Amino acid sequence: PVLGDKVDVGCEPGFARNRSDVMTCMTFSTELEAPPGWTLDTMNPEMFGVPPPSCVEQKCWVDPEEFGYADMATLQRCENLGAGDACAVRCLPGSGPDGQSGTYTSASCDLRADSVHLTATPCSPQHCPELRLPPPMALS
Repeated sequence: PVLGDKVDVGCEPGFARNRSDVMTCMTFSTELEAPPGWTLDTMNPEMFGVPPPSCVEQKCWVDPEEFGYADMATLQRCENLGAGDACAVRCLPGSGPDGQSGTYTSASCDLRADSVHLTATPCSPQHCPELRLPPPMALS
C-alpha cells in the first residue's frame, strides 16, 4: 500500500467485527520525509467513547429444522459453542441418527461463508419391522 490507500479491516473466519472500519495510509507530520502510517478513518474514535476495532468470536447458530426429530433441550445446549466445538444431540424416542438405531447424534460447529453453524447427521424416524400377521389375518 502507498500513501492515501485505504483498506477494510476484517476478521479471521469464525470471528465478526464489533463495527466496520476503514484504515488509511497517511503521514502524521508536516516534515518532508515523515514516514506514513495507518489510521482509522474515524477521527480518534476513543476520544468519542467508541471502542477500538476488535474481532468477537461468533457463536454457533442452530437451525432446529435441520435436526428433524431431535430433543430441543439438548439442541439448545449447543447454541453458544464456538467454531470447532462439538456437542451431542439426543434424538427423540423412535428416531436415531439418519434413521438408524442410536440415541445421540454428534454435532459440530462448522464455519460457513459468514457464520458458525451447527451441523450433524439429522435425527429421523426409525423404520418399523415388517408386520407379519398369522393367517387368516391380512393387512388392509
